Amino acid sequence: MRLDPTKSLEELTEVATRFREALEEALKGLSYTPAPLTRFPAGSCGFTSEMLGQMLNDRLNNQVLYVWGQEKDGERSHAWLRYGDVVLDLTGDQFAGRPRIFVGIADSWFYMWAVDEPSAPAEFECGFDNVVARIYEEVEAAVFDSSAWKGGAPSICGPDQEIS
Repeated sequence: MRLDPTKSLEELTEVATRFREALEEALKGLSYTPAPLTRFPAGSCGFTSEMLGQMLNDRLNNQVLYVWGQEKDGERSHAWLRYGDVVLDLTGDQFAGRPRIFVGIADSWFYMWAVDEPSAPAEFECGFDNVVARIYEEVEAAVFDSSAWKGGAPSICGPDQEIS
């Protein structure tokens, strides 16, 4: 996989931080919270990783992979993104002693997870819930509209998308 050499660790950290902040802000004003986000950040790792993964893949030519692992003792699971050798973990703070957001080369904590090697780009489906579509649009606009990352494919949750 050939990576976009113009995206630095600093830029990825900024995007991950802006994403998390925008998602937290979007969740504040909801009268209804979609099931995957009711205990955010706990239990939200897959949903948030898929969401940011889709946004990044729209801009990085499908180079961001979704990673899912289960603790080797089988008790818990966790999901994060990988861009080359860089890990983007948006909900690490659901685990004791972990940072809120982790962007960097995997530290020893990531090796406690039994992981199948990811083989497909991260992707997100918006069409099942109007609130999810609104959250996606708000977060995407907050993260990317005023940055050097602007552009990419049209939003998968945009006004032209059919939402059930």
